[in-house]
Amino acid sequence: MTPSARLLALSFVALLAALPARAQDEPAPKALTVFLDCDRCDFSYIRREITFVNYVRDRTQAQVHLLITIGQSTTATSSARIDLRQAMKPETARPR
Repeated sequence: MTPSARLLALSFVALLAALPARAQDEPAPKALTVFLDCDRCDFSYIRREITFVNYVRDRTQAQVHLLITIGQSTTATSSARIDLRQAMKPETARPR
């Protein structure tokens, strides 16, 4: 895994860890279903490190669509972008 991809995954973990904690007497919420869309990511690493969501292979079954793009600029520096979107079901999706 490239250093930028690792930093990207760890940033995502930190973002989700910053969410408010729930009281122990509350029932546990159902885990989010996430579709991970990334062409140069180490999927096994991300799935191993972020265990509090359920990953799905079909984007129509997901509640969240996580799009990760990793690029390289002309100065040979890497950049990463995370887009976290609410997944749209096929029947509610707008035609393009």
